[in-house]
Amino acid sequence: MPKTVVAVEDVDVTELDFTIIKKADFLVRFFLVWCVGVLAVGGGFAVESESKPWKAEPGKSSGWGGKANRLSRQADALKPEICFVGDSLTEFWSNEGSPVWLLEFHDKKVANLGMAADRVENILWRLKNGGLEKIQPGLVVLMLGTNNLSKSPPDKPEDVARGVAAVLKVIQLKLPRSRVLLLSILPNGYDQSSALRGSVRLTNQALSKLEVTGKIDFLNVHDSFLTTAGTWKRGLTVDGTHLTMRGYDVLMNQLRKPLSEVVK
Repeated sequence: MPKTVVAVEDVDVTELDFTIIKKADFLVRFFLVWCVGVLAVGGGFAVESESKPWKAEPGKSSGWGGKANRLSRQADALKPEICFVGDSLTEFWSNEGSPVWLLEFHDKKVANLGMAADRVENILWRLKNGGLEKIQPGLVVLMLGTNNLSKSPPDKPEDVARGVAAVLKVIQLKLPRSRVLLLSILPNGYDQSSALRGSVRLTNQALSKLEVTGKIDFLNVHDSFLTTAGTWKRGLTVDGTHLTMRGYDVLMNQLRKPLSEVVK
C-alpha cells in the first residue's frame, strides 16, 4: 500500500489539539522520572526490596538529595503560611494544578514540598533532616502513601499507616503550633476491582483511625474523584493516578473550607 506523505506546510496548526500535546508532554516527563527511580534501585526493571515506611530513608534517584535541600531552602526563604508536603500529587500542583494553585493562593505564602516518586519513608527522612527547620506555617497539608502501595512488592496498608503516623509525630515535634490536615490517598489505577484499589481503601481506613493527638485532622477526599460505579470521573486524571487541572480543581474544592478555618 503506498504511503501518504503530508508536507509540513500543509498542516494547519490551528487544528492541533494542544490539550493532547500538553498531556503527552506530562506523561513523557513523568515516565522519565519513574525510569530514573527504577534504574537507581537496581540498574534495571527489577522487583524492589520490601521497605519499612516507618523507618526514615532518603530517596535513591539521582539528584534526590539536592532537590530535597533546594525545596527546604525555598520554604525557609518564603516563611509560608501554608505548607504542602507529599509526593508527585503534591509536586504537580506546580504543573497541571498551577492555574488552580495561583488562583487560590495568589495573595498567600504557600510552600510546595512535594517530590515525585517519594514514598512515606522518603518524606519522613526529609522532614527529619532539615525539611521543617526554619518555618512555622499555620497549616501543613499532607498527602502521601500511594507510591508505597503501587510499588512491587507493595507495602501493607497497616505498615503505610504506621509510616504516616511517624511522619505526623515528626511534624508535631518540629511544628507544635501548626495544624495538620492529613488527606486520604487518592484512587490509583483504572481498574476499580484491582488489589491496588483495595489497598488504597484499606489504608485510608487505617489513616482515619490513627490515634493522634494535637492539631491533626483527617480529610477523606478519595470518593470525590469516583463515580458511583467506582470509575474515575471523566477528565480528572491523566493516567489513573495523577490529576488533570480539573482534578486539582476538585481537590481544591475539598480543601477550601479547612484552609479558610486556619488561614484567613
